[in-house]
This record gives sequence, structure tokens and C-alpha cells, in this order.
Amino acid sequence: MASRLARYCDAAERILDLYQQQGAFVGAVHAMADPLKATAILRARMHAGNGANFERAYDRHYVGLRGEEAFSRAFQEPLVYWDQPSGDHGEDFWIPLFFGDDGFGAFSVDVKTSRRASAIIVPKGKVRADIYVLAHYNDAADKATLVGWQWGKVVRESPVRRFSEGCHFCTAIRPLRDLAMNSVSLWTEDGPPVVPAEWGAVRLVVSN
Repeated sequence: MASRLARYCDAAERILDLYQQQGAFVGAVHAMADPLKATAILRARMHAGNGANFERAYDRHYVGLRGEEAFSRAFQEPLVYWDQPSGDHGEDFWIPLFFGDDGFGAFSVDVKTSRRASAIIVPKGKVRADIYVLAHYNDAADKATLVGWQWGKVVRESPVRRFSEGCHFCTAIRPLRDLAMNSVSLWTEDGPPVVPAEWGAVRLVVSN
């Protein structure tokens, strides 16, 4: 992985230097063969530089982007990270949802992706999104699948556990069907969306 990643880094840096002179981050990303890997590399460089923490930062960003990709496809919402090389500040998407009898509004979504998708984990004091979505990344398939979701208010009220820092640890995960059935983007003139059967239940992943 290291040598392949090094080649990607060299190519990404050359392309980034070229496009940054014109202020075109989007062009730099799309010039790479794999936009997700390119974005992860560029973000890792900005956050971790060339030091020993680079590969860890790259992995974290790449896994996270795979989760965002899964949400984008499932909920028909555009990816918004292309023009945000420094990150999204805890808001990956803004989605329109129906609520109440006849109302609807826009809600921010933060997708949390990990190889051990057993809970929604958010650092204390950094619960900013209205909605949190949990996704599981599988290395063998190189893809993420959505597990469930929860309101940000519930995540904020969840117990705090000590990891590298204090984090809210929310295991009260709701089925994706609840979210999908209220998603304005998934409704058609024929009515509510037809959602996958597995979205009716939550299956937490405790190991890969």
C-alpha cells in the first residue's frame, strides 16, 4: 500500500500545484483517476503534512469519503466535498425532509464511517449536525454500506466515553427506512420511495 500511496501522492501534489495556481481544486480532483483517493490524499496533506501521521490521516479521510459516497447514492444527494479541500466542518450534506402533517425543511447530515460500525461516535462538544448517519466500510469490497441514523440531539445526550478524546457513544441507532420515507429527494409523483428491505432493521457491525 505504501508504494502505491506514494505514487498517488506524487501525482496528486503535481496536479494540485498546477491547479491551485488557478484556484481550481475541483479540476485537480477530477484530473486524478480516482477522485475519492485524490481528495483523501489532498486533505491528509493539508491536515498531516508529510509526517508519520500522513497514512493514518489518509485512511481516515478515505474511509469517511466512502461513507459519504454511499449516502449520496442511496439518498440521491450530491457530494459536496469537491470544493472543500480542508473538510466540511461536520456537515457532509443538507437534505430536505418532510416533517409533521404538511411541513418540510432542510437538515444537515454528518456521515460517520468506520470498520467497526457499532455506534455513532462524535467528539464531545462537536455534535453540530442535525442528523448523524452510521456507515460500515469493508476493506475487501472497498465500499461502505449504510447502517442507520439518529438525530443530533440524541447523539449529544448519549454517554461520553474516553477514546483518544472524550466522545459521545450513541448505540440508539434508528432504521434507515425512517429517514428515507421522509426524504423529499426520494419521493416521486407516484408517491413514497420503495426502500431496500434491509433498511427496515439495524444491524450493527462489531468486527470486519
